[in-house]
Amino acid sequence: MYIEKYWYDYIGGTDDSLTLVDYLYEKGRTELPLSEIFSDTGLSKLNWNFRTSPGLEYTDSEGGCCNFYYAIDLIADLSALILESKKTVGST
Repeated sequence: MYIEKYWYDYIGGTDDSLTLVDYLYEKGRTELPLSEIFSDTGLSKLNWNFRTSPGLEYTDSEGGCCNFYYAIDLIADLSALILESKKTVGST
């Protein structure tokens, strides 16, 4: 894994990281448009101001509400996953 040296030290080690993994697993697809992730989690409502974090959540398949606490943690994790995906696809 390209980002392995950073994962859990700088990124990927928060409660929001686990919630993001749950969200991605719940989607059941290997590819998701970033716009869908932003819409589903509430990031699209922040108008690119990721210093605030109100109302970040997604609804799981059982109707439960799963909260994200910090927008910047979610953005950092998504950025790392995008980088990993680009590096993995580019190396094959």
